[in-house]
Order: sequence, then C-alpha cells, then structure tokens
Amino acid sequence: MRKILIGLVSAIALLGLAACEGGDGSTTQGIDQNPTPPPADGGAGGAGGAGGVQ
Repeated sequence: MRKILIGLVSAIALLGLAACEGGDGSTTQGIDQNPTPPPADGGAGGAGGAGGVQ
C-alpha cells in the first residue's frame, strides 16, 4: 500500500512539473476591447465614387 501511495505522489509531482515546463514561450492575446474607430472620411476609396473626389 505504501509503494502505491509513493507512486501516486511521484506521478502527480512529475505531471505538475511537466505542466509548468511544457510551454513554448508563446502567449495568448485577447480581443482588443477598444478598437480604433474608422477614419472620418470613410476610409480608403471613401464616398463619392471616384476615389473620394467630389
């Protein structure tokens, strides 16, 4: 019984160590909560049909 307990504790410790080391250094990025508004002139092309020229 004691050997089984020692084995379980060792397995849990090894899994915990592997979980801490197992990263590739990358991080996740969240969604931008404050996106930049579009330009006031309507962006590229704009309104007016001919490249924004009116």
